[in-house]
Amino acid sequence: VLRLVRCIVVSRRLISDGSVTRCSKVVGSKTKFLEEDVVETKKKAAVRDANDSTRLWMIHGIAYDLEDFVERHPGGKEAIELGRGRDCTALFESYHPFTNKHRQVLQRYAKKNVTIPMDPFYETLKKRVITALKDNGIDPVTQRCATKLRAVYYLTILTCLLLSARYHIKASPLGSFLFAITGWLIGSAGHDGGHFAVSRSPSINSLSLWGMSLLCNPMMWQHQHTYAHHSHTNDFDHDPDLHHFTTFMTVHRRFSQKGMYKYQTFKLYVFWAYTFVVFGECLWIPMNMMMEGSLYGMVEWTDRKRPARAFMMAFHLVTYFLVIVLSPFFFSTGSLSRAGLCVVIHLVTS
Repeated sequence: VLRLVRCIVVSRRLISDGSVTRCSKVVGSKTKFLEEDVVETKKKAAVRDANDSTRLWMIHGIAYDLEDFVERHPGGKEAIELGRGRDCTALFESYHPFTNKHRQVLQRYAKKNVTIPMDPFYETLKKRVITALKDNGIDPVTQRCATKLRAVYYLTILTCLLLSARYHIKASPLGSFLFAITGWLIGSAGHDGGHFAVSRSPSINSLSLWGMSLLCNPMMWQHQHTYAHHSHTNDFDHDPDLHHFTTFMTVHRRFSQKGMYKYQTFKLYVFWAYTFVVFGECLWIPMNMMMEGSLYGMVEWTDRKRPARAFMMAFHLVTYFLVIVLSPFFFSTGSLSRAGLCVVIHLVTS
């Protein structure tokens, strides 16, 4: 037994060096098992290393393991999860403009002593913004969320939205139009919630995010807009907002020119092209993102690894289709053409 143990120890060392012939003579068939064991161990290590890159936060070129901090993040779990597994430097800097506590916390999670860089130009901008806000009677720390008046506005629009939804379902053209308009207006709550700015409560921000529901899939919005667009604004290779609806229009010179792009000089053509925006943002684009695992190959759909978030993305897609597209046909007392007209009115005017 001791002899076999010694051979196992030696063979592991030899296998790591790529030499196992001598030990093969001693342990015979045992060596093959050991070789397979080492290969399997290396495979598991490679998988673990790959998984490490998806569970870390990359900030200023340095990887941080913030797993233990997720539940304690003052801005909420979803805010910090948005940066997991990718470069979230822009999120880190832009969402903590009036404090340095985030740098102090980050130092505790560094794998080695590091100096977190500070951009002098950005620091100057932040100081000027603080001064401008205070000059207008706004405290940048305590008054960074929706005012009471703004909250009343949200609730008023939400009430109108729910009332008009009833008439859309019953295939009322006017109801469909008002449903679209109120859906567009309540989108401001979704936008602000997506930027974690409606409230200091993470739960309220997460709930407000659903205000985007009639304009865009809320779960996709966080990846498309909050992360990618605001981190890489107008960067052709990283800003997905430049790549929407290229079938009809181009917004960047790097796109190959199509014959129909010449028509976008006409306002009427642009208006017609934009009638497809909500259909794309609520149905077509999120469906493709779920199937492909990314948005245009440039923004990874990290929520696919989180069952609850993945379910909510699918839930919105299905619910939107049922309420906006199908319900007028099932609950209308009028003709099918009238129901179809209501669907078109809503999609076009949203």
